[in-house]
Amino acid sequence: MILIYSEKESPRLDYIVHELLERRLGLTAQICYNRADFETQHLPKINYSSIPVQGALQIYPQGLLHDTSIQKQDIEVRKHPYWNYYFFEQQSEHIPFDILSASFWILSRYEEYTAEETDEHGRFSHEHALAYKNGFLRIPLVDRWAKSLGSMLKKQFPKLVIAEPSFNFISTVDIDFAYRYKGIGLTKQVGKLIKSFIQGRFSDIISQLQTLIGTRPDPYDTYELINKLVNDNRLPLMYFFLMRTGTAYDKNIHPYGPEMRTIAKCLSKEFACGIHPSYYSAELDTLLHEEKQLLEQYTGKKTIQSRQHFLRLNLPQTYEQLSEAGIMEDYSMGFPNHCGFRASTAYTFSFFNLHSNRQLPLILHPVTVMDTALRYGMKLTPVQAMHEIETYMNEIEKTGGVFIPIWHNSNLSAAEGWESWREVFNKMHTLASIKTK
Repeated sequence: MILIYSEKESPRLDYIVHELLERRLGLTAQICYNRADFETQHLPKINYSSIPVQGALQIYPQGLLHDTSIQKQDIEVRKHPYWNYYFFEQQSEHIPFDILSASFWILSRYEEYTAEETDEHGRFSHEHALAYKNGFLRIPLVDRWAKSLGSMLKKQFPKLVIAEPSFNFISTVDIDFAYRYKGIGLTKQVGKLIKSFIQGRFSDIISQLQTLIGTRPDPYDTYELINKLVNDNRLPLMYFFLMRTGTAYDKNIHPYGPEMRTIAKCLSKEFACGIHPSYYSAELDTLLHEEKQLLEQYTGKKTIQSRQHFLRLNLPQTYEQLSEAGIMEDYSMGFPNHCGFRASTAYTFSFFNLHSNRQLPLILHPVTVMDTALRYGMKLTPVQAMHEIETYMNEIEKTGGVFIPIWHNSNLSAAEGWESWREVFNKMHTLASIKTK
């Protein structure tokens, strides 16, 4: 048990105490608002006020946690030998900044509420993130802060039991294109053949025709390979289904066709399956409900996990929409064009809605790397990509959390120049298996 003193109640303080002290350090925390009671307790104590209390670790409040508004913050990031990077500087003999407010600012994604620029898909870009601009996107800074705080508490209160960090891994695969040729309809089949002929890609014509007559598997039918790899390494796997076609950004096979029904039913028997809300579902709520309902019909199970197509994530609207649709876990917290820790954490965390100033019952699973971000966004070779992946895994191993990559079944085929990336996928799972033992 650890006791925290605060002069005022605040849902923001409740939230970050749970995230930092309970979820990451494994402590049981209680907030006290009576100074006299706090002073008489003989428990490990944190004094979150500007007035010193004998025997308590003091953190000076910056003010953010006792505020209810959303205002653009003037943030100056400083480097520190113990805390790595910090902001919200406060004069203290213990901690040089308000670690609770700084952690809340990051985990709540405060900067995304006040961002003025978005990319062509209406997304918050990594280029505008404080972590990217100040050089700490590649480290889980909040988790490092928590670990350092835990060490400081342990030194002052030796009997305090701090949880040891553990490495976990969840393999996730997005099905944007269930198949390359199967289930796409006669019009698209003819269109593909004509396009391949005009461009002189005769090997594609042969591949398409052989797939259609059943003498070779569809190029994007990599499910058996994926399933065997994760099962051999005893790792969890999740699939996310895009249940829409016919737009410039939604090009899956027909969601009502037998091919989609069969693959969804088959994969859901062994693995968790979530919805991959289509591109325009952000503008039209009914699309999300239709797609979710269709996936539930195919799998015979309630769909509670999701990941936004194109990682189109707008706060708080996207998470409000998902919560209203019955989604309980989201796997979209990552950047589409750059790898790293978007929320400076590898731990799952709860969503705090700054507009309503309350925590929603929605769990966020941060993703760290994505195949297309590695290849196209960061322009890495497969060797460089594997080095990048290993760097992130090593970081998470030190501070704890879950390494969650995004891959696509279509990008494990030999099509479109992805041949050598299958080795990256294989090595990533082998390394994860070693680290989780």
